[in-house]
Amino acid sequence: MKKVVVSLVALLVSVAAFSEHWPTGYYRTVDDPHNAYYYNDENRWFCHVQNDTQANLYDVEAQIRVVGDVNIFLSQATSLNECPWPNGFYKVAGSEGPVFRLYPGNICTITSTEMLSAYGGNDHVIETEEGSQFAAHRTEIGQCFWPSYDLNAAEQFEPVDLKWTKFWTKMSQNSAVK
Repeated sequence: MKKVVVSLVALLVSVAAFSEHWPTGYYRTVDDPHNAYYYNDENRWFCHVQNDTQANLYDVEAQIRVVGDVNIFLSQATSLNECPWPNGFYKVAGSEGPVFRLYPGNICTITSTEMLSAYGGNDHVIETEEGSQFAAHRTEIGQCFWPSYDLNAAEQFEPVDLKWTKFWTKMSQNSAVK
């Protein structure tokens, strides 16, 4: 009888441990300050913050929770791999490579300075570290289309926190449907 009670208590403790939730937000470990993750508790998924530039755009340092081991809860969630970049214009710092335009759900390549100017992006190109995966969670469409004259420039440059909220809301809705 005593063995059954002990086993039952151990089972209840382990079930209770799995029913606890880590709050949605940014996490990193004490031992690895260079890797941060965004964790969505409601839908149990996470993504990896790609680098310092992306972390600065999302103001991760002001929101991060430092823990001993992120694998405790990340192992119970689905990895979406790299976190997406906010909408905008990006290029790898120090390279002669292309400028990429990221906009809702898509990524395209700006093919000339005139095209970048037509999009109003000359003063808005963000330079990032090599290895940045701009296409994370976006459809690559190749060369950008020439912008129309009625392009609403204000939509191109929403505040980062608003874009982030819209993205995660969309991702949460998409994962809830599956």
